[in-house]
Amino acid sequence: VAQTTGWDATDPRAAYVLQTAITIGRIRDSH
Repeated sequence: VAQTTGWDATDPRAAYVLQTAITIGRIRDSH
């Protein structure tokens, strides 16, 4: 993931934000 987005998901806060963004994206796609 870090290679494609530039995010370092090993940082707990970044991982949380990234996971939340993915979840929101999935919710929006399903509606």
